[in-house]
Amino acid sequence: MGFLNEDLLERIHSRADRYDRENEFPFEDYEELKEAGYYAAFVPKEYGGAGLTLAEIAREQTRLAKAAPGTALGINMHQIIVGLGRHMVSRGNMKGEQILRGAAAGEL
Repeated sequence: MGFLNEDLLERIHSRADRYDRENEFPFEDYEELKEAGYYAAFVPKEYGGAGLTLAEIAREQTRLAKAAPGTALGINMHQIIVGLGRHMVSRGNMKGEQILRGAAAGEL
């Protein structure tokens, strides 16, 4: 079992074909991912996130991609920015805190 529960992944998967076929943005997927705390999953705990490691978020992204490739691609851009914030802070550039706190608050 991962961060994303199977029920959520099944709901996302059930909409994926329609979003692709009708060329629609998966707003509902992103809202459910936000409600599940996925926007903050890769954010370190000290910044209000779940603190998943790079390996853990990669595993969750793979699970999401199997359910809905387009949704996974879009949220991956968010996870990359969160990773950038983590890297900045780890190198002493505290401007990265703004990224991490924003992601934890669901603002990114």
